[in-house]
Amino acid sequence: MSSLEGLGKILLLIKLDAESVFRRIKFRQNEYIRTMSLKRTREHLKDVFKSRYDGITIHDMKNFSEEIIMEIDRYYDEVENLKWYLTHTEDMPTTVTDITTQKIIILEKLFNSMKMYIEAELSGIVPEKGNLNSL
Repeated sequence: MSSLEGLGKILLLIKLDAESVFRRIKFRQNEYIRTMSLKRTREHLKDVFKSRYDGITIHDMKNFSEEIIMEIDRYYDEVENLKWYLTHTEDMPTTVTDITTQKIIILEKLFNSMKMYIEAELSGIVPEKGNLNSL
């Protein structure tokens, strides 16, 4: 396997992982907030936020473009911020739902941007820095 093939596979795995994490956060929102509220536990959140990205090393990413590294970092940083909020909040369930919904909107934008950069890289298209309209 060439280093370019390896790079493509790592990018694909990150894209699939990010999509999986996003789907769990978005589509299981009512369930995990209800569990937090009724059972007074946050133990289940580790399953919601489980990610293979945690196993990716700097060495694995050293050949990624700056833009892709930045997009991946922005997305996973926001995922981590939401995880931190949910695991440490003392807010009431309605407030948790409102804040989580707002963060999901932000996550969706970040995910879509990251996904476009990754797909462009995988297809060989290099978008202009900061301008994805050319895709």
